[in-house]
Amino acid sequence: MNCGTGKKVCAALVIICAAAAALAAQNAADSPAMREADVLLQGQKWAEAAKAYEALTKIEPANGRAWARRLKQQDGDLRRATRDV
Repeated sequence: MNCGTGKKVCAALVIICAAAAALAAQNAADSPAMREADVLLQGQKWAEAAKAYEALTKIEPANGRAWARRLKQQDGDLRRATRDV
């Protein structure tokens, strides 16, 4: 293995670790509303989860995960998911 390859592998590991830490921090910082919506989704309470994600995107419009899950709960219908935006 040459020196360049070792440095690339090391850099890749640092990036992976940083991404994992950022994801863990994001999950820890989820709002109570996001955690509640996620519990509904995990409990397969589809209608309640859809309403919770809709409400969440109104109070947290920059929450990309909430928007993605709202869209998924709307069966991928972008027009329906964003009708009130």
